[in-house]
Formats: sequence, C-alpha cells, structure tokens
Amino acid sequence: MSLLYRLTALPFLLLTAVHPPSPVKPAARKVITTSIIPVADSIVPVPHTIQFKIDPIVTTDSSVCVIPFSRVGNLIVIKARADETEGNFILDTGAPKLILNMTYFRNYPSSAAEEDAGGITGGGSGNSPTMVEQFGFGPVHFQKVEADRINLGHIENTKGIKILGLLGMQLFKKFEMIIDYEKNQLILHLISRKESSTYRSELLAAQLSAEMR
Repeated sequence: MSLLYRLTALPFLLLTAVHPPSPVKPAARKVITTSIIPVADSIVPVPHTIQFKIDPIVTTDSSVCVIPFSRVGNLIVIKARADETEGNFILDTGAPKLILNMTYFRNYPSSAAEEDAGGITGGGSGNSPTMVEQFGFGPVHFQKVEADRINLGHIENTKGIKILGLLGMQLFKKFEMIIDYEKNQLILHLISRKESSTYRSELLAAQLSAEMR
C-alpha cells in the first residue's frame, strides 16, 4: 500500500496522508488533511515556544533531494553526519531541533542557550546545548546547527541499534517534505519564502491525480 505524507513547515506544518484506492474495487480518492497547526503541536507537545538564536545555513546539491531511510518498528532512521561522526539519526517530527546522543557527543563544548526537547524522548529537558559546525544527510547540508544533548540509551536499548541523535523540525523548516513509506524515501524540496504559499510538489500532484482516476 502506497502512503505519502507531505509536510510543509514554512511557517506551519501541514500533514497530508494519501491512501490509494482499494485493489478489490474502484474507490473514490481519500485525502486526509489536518488543519494547519504550529510545528510545536506536532506528535508530542512541546512545553513552550522554542526560540533559536540562529537558523542553520542550508544548501542542497539538487532542487529535489531524495534521501533513503530504513524503518525500525515505527521509527524512520536516516544516515547522517555531524562533523566527523556518521551514523543513524531518527526523524522525530515532535522534536523542535537537532538532538544529539550525549554518549557520542560528550566532548562537544556547551553553549549558553538551553531549551527543552520534545518528541519521542518523552519531553525531557535538554540540559547540555551545543553547536554542530557541519551537519548533513544525502544531498542536504547545514552549517552551524544548534543542538541539545541528552541520553538516548533507552531508545537504543529498546530498538537494538546505535542512535546518534534525532532530526527535529528546525532542520526542515525551509523544506517541503514528502515521506514515501512504500519506497522508504524522504523527498525534500528547498522552498524560498516567495514559493511557500504557492509551491506544490509534482510528485504529490501526480499522486493526487492518480487517486482521482
């Protein structure tokens, strides 16, 4: 079964689930769309509005970025690189920013800012904020990314994999994101502010057109 999720996080998060017609008999298009809600209300509530000192500098190698992912239970796992450390990061739409596993980033210097981290960690407080100079996955690259460091050992023990951190929504606020569960792909398009109110992905448009037939 094909299932696409579309997330547009500039300036709000819009979630659309597209379900294909039944293979047994023709069915009308099913599009489930939530109302437009603040990113902070995504999946897991965040205690307060997150304020960032700076937004990371974002560049991409292509206009449309396709990033493969794997699934561990209900988690989406993406290979990413934080400076010289590369490994598994979990896409967490409930986390407001990049979260690093303290186990692997304990030698990073702490920054002055301190924010709370929501998401699959259970809403615990991020008690050791830091800065990642270079971060990236696939053709997407970031410079100077604010991050919190917390212990993610309980998730590693539960899922049985090494987890370097969580990919929060600050990283995706300038993108349209499509999560294709059938192909295990994350599709990103970097959107300018001029495009944000009118841009529509060709991939999603094609999917919706197919549903109308």
